[in-house]
Amino acid sequence: MRRHVSLPAPHRGSSTAKILAERYVLRVEARARGEHLDPEAQSGQTGRLRATQVVTGHGCFGHYLHQIQRELGPQCHECGDPDDSAQQTLEMCSRWEGERRTLMRAIRTTDLSLHSVVAAMLGSERKWKAVVSFCEEVISQKEAAEREREDAADAPPLRHRRRGRARAQYAAANRALPR
Repeated sequence: MRRHVSLPAPHRGSSTAKILAERYVLRVEARARGEHLDPEAQSGQTGRLRATQVVTGHGCFGHYLHQIQRELGPQCHECGDPDDSAQQTLEMCSRWEGERRTLMRAIRTTDLSLHSVVAAMLGSERKWKAVVSFCEEVISQKEAAEREREDAADAPPLRHRRRGRARAQYAAANRALPR
């Protein structure tokens, strides 16, 4: 016998991870009741991955890449801001102004703080798709630019892409270096 668990609506003090976990449980329960997402929403794996990168800040952001020693500094390559974080990309980077305007119209808010964006995502499937679409569009372009910088002939050694053993050896050798 299945037991239906009703979750309270997320409140302002909820952590982002908790909100997303609650949303996931609600979606699983909806599927159990036979309410399935449309095929377009189900096929958006890369969009959801990129939305997760924006929510966690672990992606193609200068701040994160500098933190894991893949970038010389945390600055934004697009607009020159001294700290290219997920929040800076979402709210301020001039390179993404058009995409940002489209997102704000779709989710009907000018507040692009992480909390507000997650709350909008949880508000409706349409807003969820709008945020995922923004993340897919912006992060895919940031990743393409990052690959170009990695492959540039004059790129410093820490920028080069490494795979397998070479990656592990480089990371082990540079772990002791000060950040």
